Amino acid sequence: MPALERRDAIETLTRAVQGMGPDDLLDFHNELFPAEPESELDPKDGVAAVREKVTDYLGRGLEIEEILDLWNVAFPEARKVYYDDETETIHYNNEPESIRQAE
Repeated sequence: MPALERRDAIETLTRAVQGMGPDDLLDFHNELFPAEPESELDPKDGVAAVREKVTDYLGRGLEIEEILDLWNVAFPEARKVYYDDETETIHYNNEPESIRQAE
């Protein structure tokens, strides 16, 4: 199960945002800014503007709770995402439960 420090988790989310298609980016934006939802993105310049808005926000840092909330939006395959207070790391698993049990 991978473990990331806060800084690394934010960098991972930022890289994910950079690679998102318009639909996933729209979902991520609306999760991050629920008071300012977008219904669709203009393919010409709306995608770039929203991507910049999101990455700027991520670049200012996130609280642990925000990272945990956004993790499954960026990585829907992630399971059991949690923060370990003792090690100050975020843990997650991308492997389905059925595969782990078969090992």
